[in-house]
Amino acid sequence: MKRAWVLRILVACIGIFIAANLYLALKPGSKVDKTAYIDKWQAVSKENLIDSFSKKGVVSPAEEYQVYYDERQGVFNQFLVKEGDTITPGTGLFEYQPEDLDAEKERLNAETEKLENQLDDLEDHIDDLETYKRTLIFAEEEKDSETAVTSSLDRDIHEKELQVSMLERELEMTENQLDYLEDQPGSVTVQSNFSGTISEIDRSLENPIITITSDASLINGELTLDERMETSMGLKVFVSAKGFKGEGSIINLESLPKSGASLNKESTYPFSVQLNEDATEILKGTPVHIEIVTDEIEGAVTVPSKVIKKDKDASSLWVISNTGKLERRQIESGLQVNGRTEIKDGLEKGEWIIMDNGIHKDFDGTEAATSFKTKHLSKKHLSSLKNKTKWKYILRGFVSR
Repeated sequence: MKRAWVLRILVACIGIFIAANLYLALKPGSKVDKTAYIDKWQAVSKENLIDSFSKKGVVSPAEEYQVYYDERQGVFNQFLVKEGDTITPGTGLFEYQPEDLDAEKERLNAETEKLENQLDDLEDHIDDLETYKRTLIFAEEEKDSETAVTSSLDRDIHEKELQVSMLERELEMTENQLDYLEDQPGSVTVQSNFSGTISEIDRSLENPIITITSDASLINGELTLDERMETSMGLKVFVSAKGFKGEGSIINLESLPKSGASLNKESTYPFSVQLNEDATEILKGTPVHIEIVTDEIEGAVTVPSKVIKKDKDASSLWVISNTGKLERRQIESGLQVNGRTEIKDGLEKGEWIIMDNGIHKDFDGTEAATSFKTKHLSKKHLSSLKNKTKWKYILRGFVSR
């Protein structure tokens, strides 16, 4: 009986001793040295982060050109091309016999003068746009607006330059018709202004009598309302299909729904992608996978998103400092993609972060003890280290103890 009481008293004393030591070690502000055992840690790295979403698309002709015949100009003679023919600017398309040769010359001269005036106006407009772009000044906080405005101006300039190119070809064709009438009065040959393929000929002479499909291709697709709101002109795009991978950018983005607004069905918004490289090997009609890049950061300092702790408006993570102690580090996070988060401020490449969960805030400033990873230790790894590096690590181990 007496021995039982002694045993109980002994157990109680041991329990009190253990509880007292735990309290003294773990209470806030305790001066007792503590060591945190860390099982998982890793070095901070840099990588490129790309935020994107996927869409389906189809390869389509960049443009279709339609050729018309005006019966008032004369009597139709013959077609000079057939469906499937590949043509270039200046290729003869069809012939007609003008009823009044002088009237036809007068018409062509008037057309020449009109085209020259249109070219002058367009070139003046391009000069004005380029001058306006050079005079733009944006504050630092207006960088997003600067990108949108300059992209819009570049797009307008590019469109005007394309119009100039088309008008120059049309002017050349008209002048060639005039020269032909002067040299060989009689039939008139209507020439093409474009490169492409003859996709359709209407032999009943119902306009348009000829349809030309351009050699250049675009990738066309459709966006939902939410996708349309996060998409803008000029965004980078990755395109892939069987046997093909390429990059491009969005050059056309509709603001109105494809089939009009409706309460009964979801609105879709057409968009077009122009590839950076020639993609003539992809047949028109080929389905493709489109990856639209909405945000991209090169060389971002990143960590796994799960190691970041959020507390109201602040974010932090645990770091092993240069002195080997735990540090709860305040950070500023940025873009988050596929479980990785950009660290804008508070962390640098090469620092060590802790992957373990459940580290108590009172461990801030305590020594960090990491497990010995034998799988990372091999004769090959050791022999690759310089002697100076080996002694540095050995001495650091003694000093830290």
